[in-house]
Amino acid sequence: MSTKIYFAEKDATQENFTYDDKYGATFCFFFKEEKDQMRNFVLYLYLRDDNGLRIRILGLLHLFFLEDTDYDYLLPGEYQNYEKFNLEKKVYSLGTNLFYYKFLKHSGKGHEKFFDRLGDIIFTKENYDNFLNDYGSEKFSENKIGTVAKFLCDLSSLIFNTDSDANYLMLSESKKLYENNKFAIDYKILYDSFFDNLSSVMLVEDFLDFIQKHIYEGKGEYSDFEEIIEKIKNKYTSESIKKKLLKFDEFVNQAYEKIESIKSFLKIDRNFLQEKKIYLGHYTSMSTLKILLENQKNKIFQKMRNDDSINNEDLTSQDKGDYLRLTNSRLMNDPLEGKVLTNFLDSSYHQKDFLPSHIYMMSLTPNVDILPMWQQYGDNGEGAFIRLKNNFLEKIVSDSQADIYRVCYLSTDGEVHVSHMDKPDETSLKSMLEDLKKTCKEIKGSRKDKYPEIISNIQQDISFLFKTVDYSYEEEYRIVLSDPDNLKFEIECREKEGYPFPFLYTYLSDVDNDSSKYSEVIIGPKAIEIDFIGPYINYLDPEIDISLSKIPYR
Repeated sequence: MSTKIYFAEKDATQENFTYDDKYGATFCFFFKEEKDQMRNFVLYLYLRDDNGLRIRILGLLHLFFLEDTDYDYLLPGEYQNYEKFNLEKKVYSLGTNLFYYKFLKHSGKGHEKFFDRLGDIIFTKENYDNFLNDYGSEKFSENKIGTVAKFLCDLSSLIFNTDSDANYLMLSESKKLYENNKFAIDYKILYDSFFDNLSSVMLVEDFLDFIQKHIYEGKGEYSDFEEIIEKIKNKYTSESIKKKLLKFDEFVNQAYEKIESIKSFLKIDRNFLQEKKIYLGHYTSMSTLKILLENQKNKIFQKMRNDDSINNEDLTSQDKGDYLRLTNSRLMNDPLEGKVLTNFLDSSYHQKDFLPSHIYMMSLTPNVDILPMWQQYGDNGEGAFIRLKNNFLEKIVSDSQADIYRVCYLSTDGEVHVSHMDKPDETSLKSMLEDLKKTCKEIKGSRKDKYPEIISNIQQDISFLFKTVDYSYEEEYRIVLSDPDNLKFEIECREKEGYPFPFLYTYLSDVDNDSSKYSEVIIGPKAIEIDFIGPYINYLDPEIDISLSKIPYR
C-alpha cells in the first residue's frame, strides 16, 4: 500500500478539500496560521483500501522554517511520493498534541521515517541539536507553541542528556532512564512545573507509568513522588488514572497483571475466527434491528474529544458513519451481571447495588435460531437474529479501539465453561482464577483500609467477561470497548421502548461507510410476516439475506 504526503494550499481547509481517492494512505497538512518562521498545520490521515475511505485527525503541528525557506518549498497542492519526501533539514517539526505522537507510534511500521523526514525535534538527539543550532533557543522561546509542546521539548532535552539514543516515544523502553534516579527527580520537577497547565490525561498516564516502572524495576524511591501523586489524585478522576494509582501497591499490581493474563486468555484474534470458522450474530427486537440497519445507512455526527485541543478550537469534529452500537454493561439482561466474579473472589464482599460502568459492549453468539435465545433476547420470539460478516469481525479485532472476548461461565466452586475452548485450556483458566483469588486475599490482609476500593476496581476491570454457569448454553462472545471517555468516544442517551429512562450507548469510530456489516437477518418465530419486513430491510441493505425462523412457537 502506497503512502503519500500532501501540503494543501494556504486557503484550503479540510472541509473544502477533495481527496484524490486513490488507494493507500495520505498525510494531509492543512495550513492554520503563521508566526514569523513558524507555521502551524492541522494534520489529517486519509486511508483508502478495499474497505473504503477512513479519515482521521492527528492533531496540530508546528513547522519551523529556516530563514531562506518559504512555504512553496513544501510543494503545496501536489501529492508527493512518501519514499522520496525529504525536507533536507530545512524544516523542523514539533507536535502540540499527544494524540499525534501516540497514533503515529501505533500506526505500524514507518513512523520513525515520518518523524525523521519532518525533522521532529523530540524524536532524535540529532534533530534536536540541529534545530537549536539552526533556529536558536532564544527565538524558539519567543513563539507561543502551547504548554504540551513546550513540555515535550523540555522533556526531550532531559531525556537526551541522560540517554542520547532515546526519545519521548521510547521513554518506557530506555533502561538508562529508569535506572537513573537523578533523571527521575528531574522528570518529577519538570512535570511539576507544568502540572497546573497540563490538561492531558495522556501526559498524566505517561508520568504514572514512569513512576510505577521506576519504583518496581528501577532504583528510585516512592517518596520522591508523593506530593505530585497527591495532586494527581485531587485533579483527575478518570477510571484509567484511578487504576494506575492503585497499582502502586505491590499486591494490587500483581492482581492487575493476573487480570490482564486472564483477559488475554479470553480475547480472540483474526486467526481464531478464521480457524474455528465461527459465525456470530445478535438477537434483538424489531425496533432495535431497525435502528441498527438505519444507522448503517445514515450518517451520524460524532465528536472526538481531545484533551490536547488548542485554544479550545474544535479540531476533531468529523462526519462519521456508524460503526457499531455498544451498550453500557450495566444495562444487560442478567441480574448477576458484574457480580459473578466478585462473588467468586470474595463471597463476603458486598458490592453496591449500583456500580457505574465504563464498559460498553455488544453480545454475540454462534447459536442460531435457538428457542431459549429467542425467548430471552429476541423479544420472546417477536424479534430478529442479525448475523455479522466475518470480515467485519476480523476488522474489529484488528482495531486497537475494541476487542472481542469469549464469556467465561463460572460456578461458585470455580468450574469454568468457555465457548470453543478445550478442556486443558479451561483447566488453565481455572488455575489462573484461583491464583487471582489468592492475591485478592493477600490484598485484603495487607490493605484492609483500601480493600473495598481495590476489589471494586478489580471487578470493574474484568467482571464483564464472567456470567453464572446457568447461562452457559448461550456460548456468548462480546465486542468490548473499555473506558470510552478516555478514548474520546461520544456517549449517547437514547430512549428504549418499555423503559422510563434512556439507555447509554456509544459507537465505534473510524468506520467505512460503503460496506455492509451484516450478512443475514432471521425473522423470529412470532414476528410479523416477512412480507411486511423484507422490503424495508432490502431497501436499507440489499446485501442481507432474509429468512424465517424454523422453530414452531406461538
